[in-house]
Amino acid sequence: MRLNLAKCAFGVTTGKLLGYVIIFIGIEINRTKIKAIMSMRLPKTKKQIRGFIGLLQYIIRFISKLTMACQPILKKLKKNVLVIWDDECQEAFDKIKAYLANPLLLVPGIPNIPLLLQLTVTKKTMGAMLAKEVSNGKENAIYYLSKKMLKYEVRYTPLEKFCLALV
Repeated sequence: MRLNLAKCAFGVTTGKLLGYVIIFIGIEINRTKIKAIMSMRLPKTKKQIRGFIGLLQYIIRFISKLTMACQPILKKLKKNVLVIWDDECQEAFDKIKAYLANPLLLVPGIPNIPLLLQLTVTKKTMGAMLAKEVSNGKENAIYYLSKKMLKYEVRYTPLEKFCLALV
């Protein structure tokens, strides 16, 4: 394997890399991706809902509990379910757009600074946030994970779900 130095970005302090904006203090969402989501019309078909979810996959590591927020919209993708946009879906859609109006900046971890792992487990979803503690008891997010449980995982006991989220 060879490394092509012309395609590497070692030592770069600002710029776009793999669709994200890298700045000195962390990683932020590319504004063009945010504009695409913010200007999107309400999805009216399953294909449009899949397109919306696809756009959200890009920003999933920036939004805490995104899978939980999207549950009403994800329910519309099930077989034999009519796509009728209700108040619950509208609320989830608006919540995501409101969050993107002021997006989060993910910061890198620093050696010898302890990290915090916060887990969230509900009946059908799980989420995690890796953060570093800064002064005054505040935390800076490093990474978010969010996942919808599979059919057999939903039947786990609460302790097993928590262990699954930890893994």
